[in-house]
Amino acid sequence: MNKNEVMNEVKAALKGMVPDGLTVEITTVTKSNDRILNAITLRDGDSSKPSPVFYEEDIFSHYKNGDSINEIAKDIYSLYKTSNAPDDISAFDDPDEHLSLRVLGRERNKAFLETVPYLPINEDIVLIMNIIVSSTDGFWQAPVSNEMYKGMEMWKKAFENAPKISPAVLKPISSMLFGEDSENILGKSEAPIHSMYVLTNESGMFGASSLFYEGVQQMIRDLIGDYYALPSSIHEWVIIPKDDSDVEYMRDLVRSANRDIVGQEEVLSDEVYIFDGQLHIA
Repeated sequence: MNKNEVMNEVKAALKGMVPDGLTVEITTVTKSNDRILNAITLRDGDSSKPSPVFYEEDIFSHYKNGDSINEIAKDIYSLYKTSNAPDDISAFDDPDEHLSLRVLGRERNKAFLETVPYLPINEDIVLIMNIIVSSTDGFWQAPVSNEMYKGMEMWKKAFENAPKISPAVLKPISSMLFGEDSENILGKSEAPIHSMYVLTNESGMFGASSLFYEGVQQMIRDLIGDYYALPSSIHEWVIIPKDDSDVEYMRDLVRSANRDIVGQEEVLSDEVYIFDGQLHIA
């Protein structure tokens, strides 16, 4: 069977095992970088509430690996029943404390940005808000949707929370590439000079947003002087002290990596940035 046939078979199997009032649907989901993905969702009758999403690629992968349609359907229903994702942000005792930031490319996310509030950094990149929850069961995150948005106070809280939830980390790139033990030098009064650094956050997830935490851009400059910021992915920036480097060569490197190495869902930008007292495209 092909992907469409497998999805329809799984949907039919699920309909035969879920209780009345639980709707099984095949739908499309717009993800970051405007990826349109097919998925199965189970809803309890209120279509406005978020629901666990089971993507076609994952379902088809299980099928190709030998799982039967009935086994896949049972697994999906079991995951649905044990899902602890909140209905909306108001489900938290103190919802604002779970707000953080995420940076995305503007051009690659035209459709996705219609569904979420965002702040433009420039014509190239934007910030959105994420809900982030860590627990003994793992890490849960989701973007704040237009339906969840309650005004500019949420942005203020997200900017306050982000450095606490996911502190910024600046280290020499060698420590990332070769696993060398190295402390976070951000905020230090001085540090050894290296040719390249990586800026991310403690979790390494969506760490590129850390460049937009209050004071971070200037803290890096205080350590290494003016610098270039190359968008490695939505998770990190490569920071290079400014010299007479060929900007177009660096831009070509970024675009080549985005095309051939970085997963398309993780591409941030094709541009090279410079901070010389103000962050802008080089």
